[in-house]
Amino acid sequence: MELDNWDDIIDNRTILAGDFNAYNPMWGSLETTNSAHIIRLTEDHDLLIANNFKFTRYGTDRQRPSIIDLTLSAGPRIDHWEIIQRDDHHSESDHRVIMWDTLDQYQRNANRDKKTSKIRTGWKIDDPDEDQLKADEAELLELSRDNPQLAEDCSDEEIELEAKWLETALTTTLDKNAKPISMCR
Repeated sequence: MELDNWDDIIDNRTILAGDFNAYNPMWGSLETTNSAHIIRLTEDHDLLIANNFKFTRYGTDRQRPSIIDLTLSAGPRIDHWEIIQRDDHHSESDHRVIMWDTLDQYQRNANRDKKTSKIRTGWKIDDPDEDQLKADEAELLELSRDNPQLAEDCSDEEIELEAKWLETALTTTLDKNAKPISMCR
């Protein structure tokens, strides 16, 4: 996926689909490998990931199933994204056949009530603004003032509550101050 200027290719009618050979929990992979360029591409061009967390590549005797075939959209709403089962479509490939529909502008206006929902799968935090980092740190410190610190002999329940509090505090701060990375549904 080496290309100097994606701006020449991606516009508001672009769908990119293929075997990107990239693994990331954002689209359902169990590991993170070779995905930084995809994340950067989705962030830089506001691409939505249409995948639905289902395996797109069959496993083999030596490899487990994976999700490396992605469908990314810059404008058209991808509708009815699905994987065709092996029995329904014969293919010698170890990759599954993916199908989807798109709604053009006319169809979108006609189906205005049917909305594509976006699921936030992360935040862009790789190039933070120093002032924003200080503000985020201050906000987290303020949120933590009323939250008692865990003792060395704390219970599992107290640890769970602390983990939930931390998740909520970080999510609140990131939602407020960082650009979300989204996947469409």
